[in-house]
Amino acid sequence: MLDLRGTPDEALAQAAVVRFLAEGPGTPTQWLKPGDRFTLFEGNRKVAEGSVLDRP
Repeated sequence: MLDLRGTPDEALAQAAVVRFLAEGPGTPTQWLKPGDRFTLFEGNRKVAEGSVLDRP
């Protein structure tokens, strides 16, 4: 799940809160560590790239 925050800057970068839809035992939360990078897909289409800034 992606919850956008604020508005995009000049480079089209935008902050967001990202989390897994399914939470609980077995959720791969280790995949979202500060400094990690990720690619977000909708089906087969790449829609965004990001980096993890911090964790709650």
